[in-house]
Amino acid sequence: MVPAITNSTRITLVSVTNDTLRDLADLHSRVFPIVYGQKFYDEVLNAGELAKIVYYDNEYAGAICCRKEPSKYANFTARVYMMTLGVLKKYRNLGLGMYTLKCSILIEHIVQILKRQSDPVITSIYLHVQTVNEAAIRFYGRNGFRIQSVVPNYYKQIENRDAYILVRPIFHAYENEEQQQQKQYVQI
Repeated sequence: MVPAITNSTRITLVSVTNDTLRDLADLHSRVFPIVYGQKFYDEVLNAGELAKIVYYDNEYAGAICCRKEPSKYANFTARVYMMTLGVLKKYRNLGLGMYTLKCSILIEHIVQILKRQSDPVITSIYLHVQTVNEAAIRFYGRNGFRIQSVVPNYYKQIENRDAYILVRPIFHAYENEEQQQQKQYVQI
């Protein structure tokens, strides 16, 4: 059985496992202009909570795949690279902002996981996006990402090779609700 996080009766987030890997590979082949190899999928299989597939009415509709990268500057911090985030076309225009809803659910799932990380502390999540992909830039902007820099000729096998690096900081709540409640009881 695949572990799942249900957000509604129609939308389910599922971990990437050997059982769901075929869905992820098919989704990637239909959404992205780049062919992902076995090394990518091996990395995704080991990503744990940082790789999720979203199912809509029990059919795969989108996915997010991220990896943790240790900091070059401090042993106790890291950042997360969003390798892919995509939704199949037929789920993008269902009304009520379904495309935005699904992607936001995927991004927010990752952000909530990262906020709870303490060893190492995750400082940000970042990604590359083509400089000409205005819809994606607007979408990521609505989801807390900002342009950090431009990478000329980042994409080698597609037209419009330049990429922006978009970054979203991760703000941590260092005390969970239980710790806050314990403090309240002590103060009384």
